[in-house]
Amino acid sequence: MDIDLLIWLGGLVFVLAGWFYVASEWGSVDSVVEDGFSFRSFVMTRRFVRWETLSDTVQEFRSPLPRVILRRRDQGFLQLHRSFPIVLRNRNIDRTFLEAIRERFRVILVENTIDMRKW
Repeated sequence: MDIDLLIWLGGLVFVLAGWFYVASEWGSVDSVVEDGFSFRSFVMTRRFVRWETLSDTVQEFRSPLPRVILRRRDQGFLQLHRSFPIVLRNRNIDRTFLEAIRERFRVILVENTIDMRKW
């Protein structure tokens, strides 16, 4: 096999693995209950998150893609996933989720890149 082809294939595998990693953390809300919420990632995995496992502040982006970024309080040994974005669509469940977020956490509206540092 030619070395250029091997390098190209290695780069392709790296990019696809990166996309899969990101898609496994991005998702949308499935349900909201008193203990927490469940969301479905873009690779169709479901996860239930308890409210008490999240940090006290939440970042809300309204454009270009409306989303809320949540951050976990504690990180387990060798865990890479510390925060995850929830994409907001114009659905009733998303409005219910936003109301629950605003009741429990301090929401920081992010309009500029500088606002991202205000955790």
